[in-house]
Amino acid sequence: MLSETEYQQRLKVILSLTERRSWQPDRIELRRCLTKETPRFVYFPLINSEGKKLFFKGAFSDKPGLLRRFQKELLIQKWLSRESNLARRIFDSGQIKNLFWYVGQYFRDNQGLICREENISSLKPKKMIALGHALRQLWQIKQSDLPIKLKPYLLINKQKSVIINEVESRIREHLETLYPALEVSDLNWLKSDGQTVILFFKKFKESFFKAKQAPGVLIHGDLAPNNVFFGTKRAVLLDWESAYWSCLPLLDWGLDVASFYTRAWENIKLGKKLIKEVKKSKRIQDDLFDRALKIGLVLSSLQKLAPMFKGGFYRSDYDQCHFNSLVGIIRRALNQK
Repeated sequence: MLSETEYQQRLKVILSLTERRSWQPDRIELRRCLTKETPRFVYFPLINSEGKKLFFKGAFSDKPGLLRRFQKELLIQKWLSRESNLARRIFDSGQIKNLFWYVGQYFRDNQGLICREENISSLKPKKMIALGHALRQLWQIKQSDLPIKLKPYLLINKQKSVIINEVESRIREHLETLYPALEVSDLNWLKSDGQTVILFFKKFKESFFKAKQAPGVLIHGDLAPNNVFFGTKRAVLLDWESAYWSCLPLLDWGLDVASFYTRAWENIKLGKKLIKEVKKSKRIQDDLFDRALKIGLVLSSLQKLAPMFKGGFYRSDYDQCHFNSLVGIIRRALNQK
């Protein structure tokens, strides 16, 4: 959480900008985002001088890594909103003192649906048609389509062996974190689950280096119900700061679908419908996507399970249901042929 001095300094910079531009910020939302326990980006609605409601997002330059992610998101949205309907339209952007910001399209509740955090109670499987179409559009993008300015932000300069070893290391760390969960009777994590994951990844790693090269794919990187605007006929993807270009589709192609699937754990029908829709892609001609989805579901589930257990989020009935549902997703994924 920001100190009072830091809070006042950041508030002063933002209010200076909004006053200069004749914008009326939503002060309640502004204060809420500045007083979060771990404030990252600054975002809130505002009314411009023409009475139009817009969305403000900014990043302060005292966190270089975060600022780079913000700059990547801004460039992606400018590019994709020109080329397609996949991203938020940007109307203005700039820098004032140590604040980098943009103002973009505001999505109204009466025009569609944005889930609040992981509350998916209003989300119906029919909405997966639009999301599936958006992902199929994303997969049609070629590396040669990437704007020159974006390539330094999106392209990962790592050897194949380094990437797969990093993934293996994360898996083992997650399993080590989950080992004490074997002693918690209300959690359905068994010793055999960890063993099955290790065996699966060993076989996956062997096939990974033998697999034929396939065209790369643009990955959103944080596809969750609250990062999508579901309009009447289209889906717009939000929060692109984790996006990257993958030259390893066998490892990454299923990650966005898996991320959404595991976040929507309370209604598995949503994930199943999404898988059905993305499989209409012209790119899917063999079992590569199925294999990528399997590793994606395992990774995405483990990345949620380990922090939950480490943070003690497994004591309430709801958290235990969440935990055990993710375990079930891993088991179902690894029982597939």
